[in-house]
Amino acid sequence: MLTESFSFLVRFAIKLLEDVVFFVADVINSGQPVLDVVMTKANRERQKLMREQNILKQVRSLHRVLNAALQSRSRKTFNQQVSNAICV
Repeated sequence: MLTESFSFLVRFAIKLLEDVVFFVADVINSGQPVLDVVMTKANRERQKLMREQNILKQVRSLHRVLNAALQSRSRKTFNQQVSNAICV
């Protein structure tokens, strides 16, 4: 269950970040890889909107949630490995 939830969070985070890149770059997402996006002219209004709506703050919050889930998952895996080693 944790794995499914974690996978969903990771996919959600990736999609969110891709959407942010396309939004800030003012480029239509036509299926190209997000790393191939080239921003020709800064759209100050979109940047301002992101600041006003605290989008980056929300992205950082999502990062903290993912990081905590990853650390929890790593701890459980580590604890399971230790438990298995002790039982052998």
